Amino acid sequence: MPTTIHKTIEINATIEQVWRYLGSEAGLRQWWGSDIRLEAKQGGRCEERSLFNGKPHYLAGEVTVFEPPRQLVLNLRRAEELETWPAFTIVSITLKESAGRTLVTLEHQAYGALAMEQGVEWTMPTVPVTRPARQVISNQWPRLGLSIASNTVAISPNNVWLHECEVRWNHYFEQLKQLVSAT
Repeated sequence: MPTTIHKTIEINATIEQVWRYLGSEAGLRQWWGSDIRLEAKQGGRCEERSLFNGKPHYLAGEVTVFEPPRQLVLNLRRAEELETWPAFTIVSITLKESAGRTLVTLEHQAYGALAMEQGVEWTMPTVPVTRPARQVISNQWPRLGLSIASNTVAISPNNVWLHECEVRWNHYFEQLKQLVSAT
């Protein structure tokens, strides 16, 4: 079962105006937020270089769906042969226009087993928390997968990834909206 992020944003522009920033490497580089490379065609190569938790992160793969101006789907795998999570991700961006406005829908899925699911011993990192923060964390626990014991909190790596990606996609979509609106 994949870990999945769903995001949508409505942009006051035609589907063609939005696709200009999705259907090419030059367009993606203006808002994606990391070093992205794209061969804009079905079966084309794609790569993403970024930092994740302060460490270099490199994904490579292919464009599995390229249907201008409606959909772009990327299948990306970690370039290194490390037993880290996620093993690979699928990023699907779909556009739908109605009355001169475009709804941009993202589905970002992460696949792969955590080390602890593979029988390898793994210890969740813990972070000390203060009493006021403890209440906030308790309220967030179901969504972020936090575990509280005394004055520390443990966070699993898939939930760190999920939270980090949600924050990134919110930022990326806001960048996309500003770019399209400015043109």
